[in-house]
Amino acid sequence: MPAVDLVRLRSQITELVSLINDPKSFLQKFHDLLELYNSWTLKSGQDIPSKPLTKSYKVPQQIIKQIEYKLADQIKTTPQVILDLTDALWQDETLESKNLAAYILGQMPLEYSDQVKERILTWSETRLTTAALDTLFQRATSKLEQEKPGEWQELVLGFLNHYDPAMQILGLKAIANVIENPTFGNIPSLFKIIRPFLQEPSDITQNALNKVIKALANRTPIETAYMLKQVLADNPSKTVSQNIRRYVPYFQIAEQKNLLDLIRKSSNS
Repeated sequence: MPAVDLVRLRSQITELVSLINDPKSFLQKFHDLLELYNSWTLKSGQDIPSKPLTKSYKVPQQIIKQIEYKLADQIKTTPQVILDLTDALWQDETLESKNLAAYILGQMPLEYSDQVKERILTWSETRLTTAALDTLFQRATSKLEQEKPGEWQELVLGFLNHYDPAMQILGLKAIANVIENPTFGNIPSLFKIIRPFLQEPSDITQNALNKVIKALANRTPIETAYMLKQVLADNPSKTVSQNIRRYVPYFQIAEQKNLLDLIRKSSNS
């Protein structure tokens, strides 16, 4: 792989960004630039892959960061032009193009939040690898999560209520991530959102749900244990009991004992 000449790279990126009004030419130049520095690799999806493989360049993050940095100025000055560019980027088959599209969405001014949400929902319904879906949601919703948490939560609800388990998993992953963010303070609102998944468990979404409960137990153990007790009281089925037993190790000894006692009582009733 050739060494990165920063002066030359900046010149190439300036030329690339000058093509934002011509998505087709921008994409061609984008590929030429990445090909110049890298060789091809392939990345497979995980969990529920809808495509077997997504093309990806082995490109140093330094190059991607420089492109994003240069585009950030254009997002501020010509947001609609850049927003239109994201459509072409997302339709491209490479992971780098999709990552860049998601990055742009996550940097768009808040007055474009409706258009951002529309694209997130539409793009998510295309058949993608789990990696591409995760990248889309995490990068594209960053500003919404930080500055419009109510709209972010509505978006997550849309994923959780979707008929496709892959979308539900994406919503659960988003919740697990936000719980781990110490600046997120509205934890109580999440209990109501995830409760249906606890009351009517599914093998397909179970792994993602486990991560949510673990994150909640670390953040608010007493409230989380109380919620699990309520779920078991409302639906003392064998499946619900078994699932809650899986969550017991996430808690301290006292809460573990309380949960196990309740599970035993439920089993004997």
